[in-house]
Amino acid sequence: MRPRVGFRVVAMVAALLVMNMAIAQHANPHAMDGMDMPAPAASTASSPAMSGMPMDDMPGMAMPPPTAKPAAQPASATESANDHVAPPPPAHPMAPMPTTQMTDVMQMDDQATRGMLLVDRLERTRSTGGAMATTWEADAWWGGDIDKLWLRSGGEKADDGTRDARAELLWSHAFSTFWDWRLGLRDDFGRGAGRQWAAFGMQGLAPYWFDLDATFYAGPQGRTAARLEASYDLRFT
Repeated sequence: MRPRVGFRVVAMVAALLVMNMAIAQHANPHAMDGMDMPAPAASTASSPAMSGMPMDDMPGMAMPPPTAKPAAQPASATESANDHVAPPPPAHPMAPMPTTQMTDVMQMDDQATRGMLLVDRLERTRSTGGAMATTWEADAWWGGDIDKLWLRSGGEKADDGTRDARAELLWSHAFSTFWDWRLGLRDDFGRGAGRQWAAFGMQGLAPYWFDLDATFYAGPQGRTAARLEASYDLRFT
């Protein structure tokens, strides 16, 4: 009796499974195609239940009213991509002028000749005995950025005449950004024997803004001399 009962139970379970599969296939024909692909869902627009339903009636689905987009403004001819507006044209435009006059007005000619006069010392002193004396130290040059003609002078003039005075005429040529060669003549005049020298040296701007000037002199009868100057300008503004 036991084998028959077990066979009947297995047969009943198999029959129930077959009936369930048949019912599922009748309800969804696509459920049995491969057993792994769900049936395609119907779109909201084609669903009869969702058609005609206002979205505002659904809880939490209130939609804001549509806003109109502002009309696109045409780009101005004076505006660029970064909204830069060009300045207005000059109220008083410059009249046509030749190149030489334009160079003088704009001051943009890097080969123009210029001049400089620097009076580094101009003193008037009086001694305890009442004697008056004048001391001077001055430099002047004329030329461009590369070549210049220098005139340097210094000395002292007292009541009894000029003493310890000198004058130098030098030609300088720039050989680097901050340094010039110098070549010329020096004349010593005043009380005492007058001497003439051949001068050779260089002048320039050293690091940390130190002005250096070194000159070597060679005179007659094997005389030689040297002059070294260093200065630093401290400006109060």
